[in-house]
Amino acid sequence: MTKPRKGQSHKQKRQLKKAQDASVAARSDGQKENESILSPSSKAAHYYRRRADAAEAENVRLKKEQKKSTRRERRHKKQISDLKNQVKAAEKELQDAVAHGEA
Repeated sequence: MTKPRKGQSHKQKRQLKKAQDASVAARSDGQKENESILSPSSKAAHYYRRRADAAEAENVRLKKEQKKSTRRERRHKKQISDLKNQVKAAEKELQDAVAHGEA
């Protein structure tokens, strides 16, 4: 720990102390993280967490795709029913025209 130069204010001394404490804490945290990453159990946990995240993302993607396909199917069914209704209306008009033409 370096001592503050002579003549530095109390505020500067406190800031220096805080910075040194923070760097020491960061170093000790970094060592703990590295140790936990290197341990086999945390490697496995990390692997399975990544697998679970990937599976969840795939699940969401599949649900979206399914939703799109059901929307598409509904739209197609509606188009088909609209076309059937148009055909029925055209047949009715044709029958009316034939009936009026004969009368």
